[in-house]
Parts: sequence; C-alpha cells; structure tokens
Amino acid sequence: MTEKFVLITGGAKRIGATTARYLHEKGFNIILHYNTSEAEAKTMKEELNKIRKNSCSVIKANFNSDTSINELVAKVNETTKTLDVLINNASSFYPTPLEKASLSEWRDLTDTNVTTPLFLTQALFNHLKKARGCVVNISDSLVKNGIENYSLYTAAKSALEGITKSLAKELAPEVRVNGIAPG
Repeated sequence: MTEKFVLITGGAKRIGATTARYLHEKGFNIILHYNTSEAEAKTMKEELNKIRKNSCSVIKANFNSDTSINELVAKVNETTKTLDVLINNASSFYPTPLEKASLSEWRDLTDTNVTTPLFLTQALFNHLKKARGCVVNISDSLVKNGIENYSLYTAAKSALEGITKSLAKELAPEVRVNGIAPG
C-alpha cells in the first residue's frame, strides 16, 4: 500500500487539528505546519504517532518571512516526494477598523491568507501532480457578506476565494483545487 501524505498549514489548533485527526484516522500521514502553536503541534505529533508510528511530523514556519515557504517545502521534500492533499488553513484573524488599519496589518493578513496559499500551491505543484492530489483552501463563511471591523481580513479571504476558482481551472485535471468556508 502506498503511503498518502497531507500537509495542513495551521494544523495544531481548531479546524486544522480536527482535520489532522480525521485524515490520520483515514490512513494519511500528517505533515503539520505551525507558527506559534509549538506546544499544541508537539502534543498532536505525539498523539498521532502513538496511534501509528512515524505517521505525523511537524514543521515550524512563519509565513510573514520571505524564506518560510522555501524552508517549509525543503522540509516536505525530506519527508515525501508526493503530496496527496495540501490544506491551506493557516490564517491571521483580528479586527482592523478602517480608522486604525495599517499597511503592516494588510501585509500580515494578505501574506497568511492569500500569498502563502498561492505560492505554497505553486511550490508543491509537482508533488501534488505526482499524486494526482488536491488543494483545499479554507476561507470563511462570513466573508461573502462582509464582517464589520474586519475589512482587511475579508478582502484577503475574498482574494483567496478568487485564486481558488482560477487555480481549479488552471491546474485541472492533474490537481484538483477546492475551497471551503466553514461557518
């Protein structure tokens, strides 16, 4: 049986952690990305590896760093040459009322919610293509109608939804691209 691998960004907590446990139960090997949630990521790794030896690895990466995607991809390469699923779940989320919104907040929100998913998909395309894999971009169900005081976040997630639709057409049929907006 061929091993199947999934990379989950922001996989140590909330939706990412639930997804990691679910896919692990289904037989996937988990590559769990985290930024600041080191304790949760290490706990998840221990938990999953107790169930199935060497089935979970963790990678720390700060997606506001220009080199972080390359470093993450290099670490994925150490683990596998194919990738069955890429789940772009990592997200910055905080209020940015218009009168106080800053360029640095804009950059943070777009880096984590748009730029990283796009360029991580690009960097891992060949891994995904070999496995005839898929990309799942996680958005937010509230984005469609806007979120008061979260205009920068809403714009970033809206851009992610647009990129998801375009990549679904561009990468087909080798790689499937889908987006979901949990509510």
